[in-house]
Amino acid sequence: MDEARVSVSIIVTSFNYATYLPRALESAIGQSVPGMEIVVVDNASEDDSWSIVEDTAARDARIRPFRNERNLGMIGNHVRALEHARGERVLFLSADDYLLPGHVARLVSAHREHPEIDYIFTSYVKVDEHERFLQFFGHPGHLRSSYFGGRNEFADLLTYDCYMCFPTTLFRREELLEHGGFRTELTAGDLDTYLRLASRGSRFAFLDTAGVAVRLHALEITGEERYVATGRQLLDHIFLLEQYLNDANEPLVTGRERGIARLLEAKINNLRAYPKVAAEILPGAQPRIDDVVARLNRTRARQHALPKARKAAISVVLVCGNQTERALEAIDMVAAQQYEHLELVIVSGSSEDTLPLLLDRARSLNVKALHSARPLSDAARYNDGLRLTTGEIVTYLEPRVRWPDGHLDRISRFVTEQPVDVLIVPADLVVGRRNANTSESTEVAYFQGFAGTPVAPTTIHVGEGIPLHAIAHRRILLDTIGVFEERLPVLADIDFVQRLLATGRIATDDRLPIHVHRRTDDSHPAFDDPNAYIATLQALYRARPADAPLAALREAHVARVHAELVRAANLRNPGSALAFAFTARGPLPQKSREPRKRQRVLVIDDRVPYNALGRGYPRARKIIEDLRDAGHEVIFYPMLSLYDEPPLTGGIDGVEILYGRGRELLAATLSAMLPGVDTLWVSRPHNMADVKAALGALPPTRQWACIYDAEAVYAVREATEAALSATPLEPGAYAKKLERELSLTDGCDAVVAVSAGERDLIAQRFSGPIDVLSFSIAPDPTPKPFSQRDGLLFVGAIEAGSPNEDALLWFADNVAPEVERELGARARHAGVAASPQLAERGGRIDFLGIVPDLREVYGNARIFIAPTRFAAGLPQKVYEAAANGLPVIGTPLLARQLGWENERDMLVADSAQEWIAAVRRLYGDATLWESLREGALERVRREVDPSVFKERAVGLLRRTSLARHALGGASIA
Repeated sequence: MDEARVSVSIIVTSFNYATYLPRALESAIGQSVPGMEIVVVDNASEDDSWSIVEDTAARDARIRPFRNERNLGMIGNHVRALEHARGERVLFLSADDYLLPGHVARLVSAHREHPEIDYIFTSYVKVDEHERFLQFFGHPGHLRSSYFGGRNEFADLLTYDCYMCFPTTLFRREELLEHGGFRTELTAGDLDTYLRLASRGSRFAFLDTAGVAVRLHALEITGEERYVATGRQLLDHIFLLEQYLNDANEPLVTGRERGIARLLEAKINNLRAYPKVAAEILPGAQPRIDDVVARLNRTRARQHALPKARKAAISVVLVCGNQTERALEAIDMVAAQQYEHLELVIVSGSSEDTLPLLLDRARSLNVKALHSARPLSDAARYNDGLRLTTGEIVTYLEPRVRWPDGHLDRISRFVTEQPVDVLIVPADLVVGRRNANTSESTEVAYFQGFAGTPVAPTTIHVGEGIPLHAIAHRRILLDTIGVFEERLPVLADIDFVQRLLATGRIATDDRLPIHVHRRTDDSHPAFDDPNAYIATLQALYRARPADAPLAALREAHVARVHAELVRAANLRNPGSALAFAFTARGPLPQKSREPRKRQRVLVIDDRVPYNALGRGYPRARKIIEDLRDAGHEVIFYPMLSLYDEPPLTGGIDGVEILYGRGRELLAATLSAMLPGVDTLWVSRPHNMADVKAALGALPPTRQWACIYDAEAVYAVREATEAALSATPLEPGAYAKKLERELSLTDGCDAVVAVSAGERDLIAQRFSGPIDVLSFSIAPDPTPKPFSQRDGLLFVGAIEAGSPNEDALLWFADNVAPEVERELGARARHAGVAASPQLAERGGRIDFLGIVPDLREVYGNARIFIAPTRFAAGLPQKVYEAAANGLPVIGTPLLARQLGWENERDMLVADSAQEWIAAVRRLYGDATLWESLREGALERVRREVDPSVFKERAVGLLRRTSLARHALGGASIA
């Protein structure tokens, strides 16, 4: 192809992805774009990738194949690929992903229609290794609407993490080259690239559609685990903050400092899930972290010292659905204000795209626009609109609200004339009844002012009918209070207003009111489910403390709201139906405390549990599935998920998973959800500590029960680990660690241990019920006889500093070479292996990666090895191996934890010589092998029977809930 005619280069980068490469190439070939070339750069693959590339190139002249002589690393391969490309625009595709039909054509068409835009990107979907759909990717940084320009992508990338990815984006090749291409020293090269372009003023657009399928598979997940577990994720992020938080970019981050700091804290928390690596990295990184936070604090302080402009910049967020004529009238009303420092953000949700018509009417204004035909809530649309605002002040508008002349001028004066954050203007409510055969309505009710009640400090936090559209506030408040809560089924606007009003610096204006028009019919959400509506009101108030006078006002108002709801529902009186929505909210008398047979259980753990992760996750998954199968509603909260990361299984059938929240949204989620939860089930000590901290801001009394699943007593493991190292714990340090860990049981209703030994240890501090839930494994021995098996097997997730890493490193250095030399027996590892040190032992151990079904691996091995030298909890991997009929050699530590006998249930070895002798003996003695196999199977039948496990878990839930309801409110924090 003539270089001058190349419009687009699709760049396919490949390394050892022969399994997935044909699908990636097929998807690139299927993109019908004139002047397109496909540049394939193989990064010195060791599999059949290159022959696949050559064969495909021979069939399609648009493919230009290149092969690196040596592996340049992922980012280095992108740099080399960019040098080979000739297109005006380029798109990068990894060989394990693939493009969806029409993706490149849509991007090219959008560029042609919007030549002012530099870069356009889309969303994507996640699929598994067999191309089965997992989910539409919903990153917190994505909007639910298409937009063209106007968004502060620089600040949003630092606030939400990298929500763009290379295969979704069409880049200008020359601009990438001009700005330095990619940094090869960074793993986070994608975020660096987007930040660099955004900081230089590049304009981005987003198409609300999926253009790429990103494949989740074992190598991809293992690589992500390793990225976090080695500390690179945090160190790369600190480096980027140091690079980009400078004087030149200060205007771009003003008002966003807290959000940027929250993302940094989330990455620090991610690393803390790997304690040993965190202990090595965080002390050295702390001065750099402190410096970054100090920069953010200086930026935040400077904005308060700047002289105020005569008129403030105001952002108006206009959300409009199918009311096209009313929306046009609202735009005319905004234009008639003749306010020169205005930014109008239009969020269109029409089923047909009326956005061009609205933009044409607003052509005299400074306009930003979004459009989505998705059925989004108003809260979601307001949130998307807020992402595009840049004004010092934000106010809200919908098509049927009417402003008096000079409305924006008086909003501006409240910022320039007095030190306040929120302005409330008077609002009249006009209620119309929708006519049956037309789109018009007849006025049936009118409420003056704030539903007849004056605004006063004693009533303002009761709501008193203050609608969203009567509020104007500083945009910087969003960095503190957050945005609209989209999980609320109703009243998200009231919740948002109340959070604004809790800031303390409020001004009111008693001059001309705005007019809020409402149309009503029998479809009002309060009519659909009045009990749910009132329950939401109760939850909103419980989350906000009140003294006795304020609590009394709230109680009186909620009674009035409830009465109006009942009367309106009975009479179908639209005026009355809207009156209640303009009054205050508060709790109704409590319902019966008798627990429901079908309980609502909120489970909190590190990650969505699936078996390949090891680390107690198979046990956690079984608990969840048993509670679900018993008829309970289970909701799962993953603490380490910054954004959607479904496992290979796609989740857990019948269980709602609260993806995308993590530690940073824990307090807000508990505040919103706990009033409707029967039992809170928290797993692992660090998560219990975070939950207690989050509960500290909530009311001290509660009706829900709390079960703490300790999973393991980690102080014991840390003491053993320290004893093996050159730096044992100081005298008394173990006692302090143990006391601190056991204190997490305070205030809990029940505690779960994994062994009788740990139960007795916990009982030193906790006097309540302690149940033992070890594991749930049914014996199912693999059929191959002794003579048809070979090799040694170790199963379990390995991360830096973990007991599994220590065990396998010790075995690889002290036992594996002699065993292979003498017996020809290789050791294999199955599971995540995020350990650079073990990677160096690849010549001594075969790493299989994540194996979704371990049965074949168990069935081929002759011996299971468990050289664990320090650990907490109970070794599930030993039970699992035994259940599959694989005899075990383990350490004295594991034998004590299990209570198993040497020579009957397992072989026990301590020193390297004992291990070599034990492997030599068991590997060559079929009679001993059969004897140990049967002894361990009998242990499995007696100790981890699935039916007993389920009975204990379900029974614990019921007993604990009954006890809590009998006891009444008590504090846990």
